[in-house]
Amino acid sequence: MTAPLPPDFIAEIEKTLPAPTVPVLLTALDATPPVSVRLNSRKPCDAPPFGSESPVAWCAEQGRYLDSRPLFTLMPEMHGGAFYVQEAASMIHQLLVSRICAGSPPRVLDICAAPGGKTTAMLNALPDGSLVVANEQSPQRAAVLRENLVKYGYPGVAVTCGDAREFGAMEGMFDILAVDAPCSGEGMMRKEEVARTQWTPGLVESCARLQGEILDGALPALRPGGWLLYSTCTLNTRENEEMARRLIDDHGLLPVTLLTPGEMQAFGITPGLTLPDGTPGHGMRFIPGVSRSEGLYVAVFRKPGDTDGQEAAVFHRAPAIPAKRRKKEDVKVPDISPCREWLVRGEEYDWEYAEGSVSALPQGLKAIVGALPPQVRLLSAGIETATLKGKDLIPAPPLALSTALAPGKFEEVELDRETALQYLRRESLTLPPGTPRGMVLVKHNGIPLGWVKNLGNRANNLWPAPWRIKLRQLP
Repeated sequence: MTAPLPPDFIAEIEKTLPAPTVPVLLTALDATPPVSVRLNSRKPCDAPPFGSESPVAWCAEQGRYLDSRPLFTLMPEMHGGAFYVQEAASMIHQLLVSRICAGSPPRVLDICAAPGGKTTAMLNALPDGSLVVANEQSPQRAAVLRENLVKYGYPGVAVTCGDAREFGAMEGMFDILAVDAPCSGEGMMRKEEVARTQWTPGLVESCARLQGEILDGALPALRPGGWLLYSTCTLNTRENEEMARRLIDDHGLLPVTLLTPGEMQAFGITPGLTLPDGTPGHGMRFIPGVSRSEGLYVAVFRKPGDTDGQEAAVFHRAPAIPAKRRKKEDVKVPDISPCREWLVRGEEYDWEYAEGSVSALPQGLKAIVGALPPQVRLLSAGIETATLKGKDLIPAPPLALSTALAPGKFEEVELDRETALQYLRRESLTLPPGTPRGMVLVKHNGIPLGWVKNLGNRANNLWPAPWRIKLRQLP
């Protein structure tokens, strides 16, 4: 880092944190951050893609610290969704959701989801059949979110682009609401220089106002008895413990502790700080130097109401809301029945055809999509399965990356690393002799990447152009 820590930030930290913690944090913020990844629980590789590694304590099954930072862009497994490069503290969402989901598969709204790290962490913990709406207001960031979720491959996801405050119109539709709120970014000051250069006390105040507006607007979408996961990557109490107290005082939410004191101590997690007026602070803090991570605050709440008299989550389905009625148009729908054979239990999906594209929506997702506020733009829902070219149904790129792809429906070819990178650069490639003509699924390390159309002497590369990697240097 070339920019020094802002003096006003240091002064605020000295007032906020316990005295012994201050030098630990300030030293850590000028040190090299750890490198960590989280494996996709539904996409195991044939061989580990990393060398030396150690587990992340609060995400031991899938979270990994790496001894050095590899050139991730040149790892085909990442492009196939086998792992996600994620800062370690954010992996706590996987553990929290695993403890919430003791009941039936929930409906989840991740309201500020880009680029998708916490969404995919929750997907690791969610049981099959769960439905997720992942939203991002910025169109550019929403496009990145969609790409990351397509590659992760879980079928029950809709990606939207809209103002988080609009979702309150979906009253009571969701069992879990995740709000990783826009914040002043103090916890990322050793990882992102812009977090240092943009910080001012005024930024803290403006972020807190926006966080309150997002929570006020989105909370009606959470059903009675539902769960709120509120998080920021900042360190001040204004955006953290004071926001938690606001949720309790203004909305009557009930704070919940899902980790034991022993786990908190073992993980290096600091309990929420006591506020200046002596009010106990709720939530938990990851403080760089104290925990092996960047800075993060997380608080979990329960919305009063139908908890069924139990501490464990019991998910009662909100009444299904019919899809919005659209003006009828004379659209000739082709025979898309072959697509059903391409998915595991394809007959259980709702199938839709629009503008030359065929999509499969897991049961229940169509009703959620139909209830989206009109100001919110739907980018994708379920699995884009095929596109229509003439009279032919061409398998779509998201189908190759979906964990719902039925095995054995297409010819498959395993690519070595160099050839896989050629594919991901969208270069021409030649398949092994004897590969049948037609659509072929290419894989690397057992992970499906996408489609080629084998013409015999050559193969058409069907990797999406916007996803093409441009880096050519090999490590």
